[in-house]
Amino acid sequence: MSLGANKQALMGAAGASGAGGDFYSYQITNSVRMSKSANSTLKITAGTASSEKTFTYSWWWKRYNVTDTATNSTLVFCAGTGGGTYVFFTFTNSSEQNSNFNFTGGGYGDTRLITDMQFRDTASWYHCVLRCDSTQSSASDRIRFYVNGTETSYSSITVQGAISQDEDFSFMNESGVVQSWGGISGVGTGAEGVDVQLADVILCDGQSYAPTEFGETKNGAWIPKDPSGLTFGNNGYYLKFTNSSDLGEDFSGNNNDLTVANISAHDQMLDTPTFNSDTNGGNFCTMNPLSIGSAPALAEGNLMMDSFSGSDISGALATFALPPSSGKWYFECFINSPNSGDNYPFIGLTATTHGQSSTYGVSQRDLSINLGTGGATNSSTYVGTVTTDFTGVSNYADNTICGVFVDMDNRKLWYAKDGAFTNSGNPQTGANPNYTWTNDVPLIPHFVSFSSYGADSVLNFGQEGTFAGNVTAGGNADVTGYGNFKYDPGDYKALCAGNLPLADEINPAETSDDYPQKLFNPILYTGNGSTQSVTGLGFQPDLTWIKNRNSTQGNKLFDSSRGVTKMLASNNTDTETTESGLSAFDSDGFSFGGSTVAGYNTSTNTYVAWNWRTNGGTTSSETAGSINTTVQVNQNAGFSIVQYVGDGGSSNCTMVHGLGKKPAFVLLKDRDNNGNNNQWQAWHHKLDTNGYFYLSSNDQAYTSTNGTVNAANNTTNLIEWNRTSTTGGAQTMSESGDNFLMYIWAEITGFSSFGRDIGNGNANGTFCHTRFRPALVTTKRIDGSGGWLVHDDARNTYNPANLILQWNDSGAEFSGSNDKIDMLSNGFKVKSSNAGINGNNNDYIYAAWAENPFKFAVAR
Repeated sequence: MSLGANKQALMGAAGASGAGGDFYSYQITNSVRMSKSANSTLKITAGTASSEKTFTYSWWWKRYNVTDTATNSTLVFCAGTGGGTYVFFTFTNSSEQNSNFNFTGGGYGDTRLITDMQFRDTASWYHCVLRCDSTQSSASDRIRFYVNGTETSYSSITVQGAISQDEDFSFMNESGVVQSWGGISGVGTGAEGVDVQLADVILCDGQSYAPTEFGETKNGAWIPKDPSGLTFGNNGYYLKFTNSSDLGEDFSGNNNDLTVANISAHDQMLDTPTFNSDTNGGNFCTMNPLSIGSAPALAEGNLMMDSFSGSDISGALATFALPPSSGKWYFECFINSPNSGDNYPFIGLTATTHGQSSTYGVSQRDLSINLGTGGATNSSTYVGTVTTDFTGVSNYADNTICGVFVDMDNRKLWYAKDGAFTNSGNPQTGANPNYTWTNDVPLIPHFVSFSSYGADSVLNFGQEGTFAGNVTAGGNADVTGYGNFKYDPGDYKALCAGNLPLADEINPAETSDDYPQKLFNPILYTGNGSTQSVTGLGFQPDLTWIKNRNSTQGNKLFDSSRGVTKMLASNNTDTETTESGLSAFDSDGFSFGGSTVAGYNTSTNTYVAWNWRTNGGTTSSETAGSINTTVQVNQNAGFSIVQYVGDGGSSNCTMVHGLGKKPAFVLLKDRDNNGNNNQWQAWHHKLDTNGYFYLSSNDQAYTSTNGTVNAANNTTNLIEWNRTSTTGGAQTMSESGDNFLMYIWAEITGFSSFGRDIGNGNANGTFCHTRFRPALVTTKRIDGSGGWLVHDDARNTYNPANLILQWNDSGAEFSGSNDKIDMLSNGFKVKSSNAGINGNNNDYIYAAWAENPFKFAVAR
């Protein structure tokens, strides 16, 4: 069956289904793809400057390559007069990927501005501002670098001391000097071409502009502002990349067009930092170099699997994870030279919790078509029972296009070949899919190749319809009006930010009260040993979990259901104590009353507090379970605080949790007793049947049928516990007459994620999709000992996140190469081979809460 005629044109399509499409008052509609191998550059020779002392650069950009460590491979910007007189913006020639502004020649010698921040996020857009103003009296203000609105910290600031007050910045914004995005041959490192994507590239000559002139924070998200009203000065320019026949066109009014070299019309991309409810889809899916095998390379904006040699299977996962039970999705792949014996590439989906290795990148092919021999599945561990139908399927010849239709609502998948299906398949009616599966699980697009077979094949998720110039674009938008596909997707959607599902209740475009940073936030403070208020949290907390960073003091937990003076410690089995140190939960934080301050307000000690919002202390009495509960709940946040009195029973019991979704993560404590039978119990929905942890220990997971969660019988309102006697585990969760506490979380798309991961034993560790930019990640090994390792974005303001605390330990914060991660726009990547977080084939669970949903997240 043919896909049929184009259902809607690229322009004037129906409004996007995702709520909040007009969140961005200013739209960036196009970007440009640059290429190292093609020597892509955008150049201009400066005229007479409005000021050689004061000027500002602003640019939005998306990284492609984070593994090439040669300086001349990452030359984003360069200016100079030739020889040894130049400035360039690149990355340190190491795996750390710190940004590096190098000023060489003139009065500077060889001076640098190098960030502590490491740029290793490839899934979304960074915004950068370089602010040059030698008129400032303070040397530290004469050159400043901002990322996503915040000035970075620096490991080297030698250039700041080299700039004299009122000095002209030579060889930068100076008459006759060449400026180039992509490098200048003979200047700097003598190279041209860089693997990045650029949008809204701006020079304001004669102005020292703060980043807030180019962007703003809106409901926790950093977004672009319209720069057209700024003063650009004589040499200023404003590149929008909207004219495919003149991608260097200047829109500042100066007509300072940049000369384009080795950039084709097909390098104009629909992938941008913004989306609307019409035709602009925003950030599009690509393949992910953070989850790729060791053999191949990605090219063409991480859409092409480049040629490689060898006999191994190797491939990559995508940057987007399809949400379980939600949406119909479409993408395409141009197949280049796949045919050689049985060695064909695979294209399809794999479970987010499986399929990565340090050698192969993607070793799991849960739902894949072998583009020569039909279907292939390696495991049904996560996707459930898989049914295949490849009646009439033949190999994909050279230069054919594979269309992939994925119906997550009904768990079905179809493949098309050059717009036609086999065996009367029809994704529009649901008839005769190639795959069905039974489990609701997030799935990730992948492309896997054997040796060089299938190499140079190019994917299109909607951002560029010619497959890097291999075909003529089809001009077919998806059902929401987004993208440019060769064939008509029908009522299926492109994988782009504008289409990502997100509940209105937490969507920053739909609420100013309940977006993620209003539901969870970590905050830092310094103790004063007396009365003080900790402010700046952004909401009134209901659970405040405090840990001393620089001294050995335990984890202290307070919540508004039990009352502000009631304290439990997660790192021991002690009973609840009554203390008067924490005196109030305030509208913007919390206060200390000035007494009993040890552990959370000791003078000069530094602290982090992790804070969750529930319902302002308002509780309800619930009698629908076999044990009555007192519940404080916030269904938008997927969080409830549950209190109950143990009944000492020996049969299974149920209790109301009130979340409206099945529980995913539970912490339970007997408040009245301590000892082994009164441990903090921790349950995670990805554990095997009857599995549980002790929160206060680093032990591996245990199993028991007595006193553990019976996950199979959990409902959207009730949690069920196994009980076979009145002793042992049953005492842990229901000792007669004791007061018990449960903190219970459900998974909320875009806000919380509770997953499982298999380690690869490599410092280039596995990548975990959370579908948001994390604010907190805790990990715990299942099959061996290991602590509850905690990373957050208050202590780790940039990558790597290597400042670590433990929920099961009273020890001070530690740092180093072990146990570190990168917290990214769409999840986190482990950067350690330590067995506590990433042992080879070891098993781990994680719990994570968001700073921003991926739909709105900038790169980190």
